[in-house]
Amino acid sequence: VVGRAYPIGSATYCDNNAKLVWKADNRTFHGAIGGLFGHAGGTATAPSNISNCTNNGDIYLESTFGIRRCRFAALVGEYTSGNITNSTNNGDIHYRIQRTTNQNYIGGIVGDNYAGNGGSWGLVENCVNNGTLTFYENTLPNAENRIGGIVGVQYKGGEDKPAYCKGCTNNGDIVVYNQPAVTTLTNVHIGGILANPKTGNPMGYGAKDCKQNANIIALNESWTNIGMICADTRSAVTPIKDCKIVAGKSIAKSQRTVTDTDASGETITETVYDYVNIDASNYFNYIYGGAAVVWEDETYDGCTFVTE
Repeated sequence: VVGRAYPIGSATYCDNNAKLVWKADNRTFHGAIGGLFGHAGGTATAPSNISNCTNNGDIYLESTFGIRRCRFAALVGEYTSGNITNSTNNGDIHYRIQRTTNQNYIGGIVGDNYAGNGGSWGLVENCVNNGTLTFYENTLPNAENRIGGIVGVQYKGGEDKPAYCKGCTNNGDIVVYNQPAVTTLTNVHIGGILANPKTGNPMGYGAKDCKQNANIIALNESWTNIGMICADTRSAVTPIKDCKIVAGKSIAKSQRTVTDTDASGETITETVYDYVNIDASNYFNYIYGGAAVVWEDETYDGCTFVTE
């Protein structure tokens, strides 16, 4: 709809029904891409409000070279100082690159949600992602990539203004994989709702009343920061509260090639995924995936496993 809308007062009932394809061949890309807005937001005195917007188109980013500091999402790539409410993504998200240098934030609704300095709230509330998010890269070790079903990364702004998710639902599977030769990727965070908040949150939570209703398939055993709600809470002041993990979902952290012989003597090769099925007995272990600081058990306050 708009490449850069900053500052923007409000946007309501805006829909995108078209497929968006962005190709960055043989050059480094640095910017923001979204189905509705690439970069949008408000200011300290005039915060933005985006509400009741829908993306129905599939979104593609493809590169044969370097990608640096890309904010990529189905609705808004990069969002500053404002509120996104009651909005939905129905399109699939495809991020395929050959080499990444650093700082790529990808989300079903927002890639990078920032409560601006001096200013306003960075709220993503009552939003739903129904699209599958697929992330592929053949990349350098330790590239900072944050992938979330709703939000990739969210930052607290100045004057204790928080950025947070509330009442959001992710129904879209997240699929992350890389070339088998690249085995040392250790700085990839994957969260069903939120990849990670970068700083503390004075609201007392990073995600609240959110629901994860999808699978996570992350085919590299070295990616340890994988959580059904949040990949890494970073501190006890950004906990996850009252969130739900729906029954029947799973995490796949690795794949194996299995070779067998059929009745005629021909060799059969099949790829097998090593799944962890999330159930009532183990869901607590998969709420988050990183090194959260547990303070009086409030890091996971009120989170539950539900059947629907």
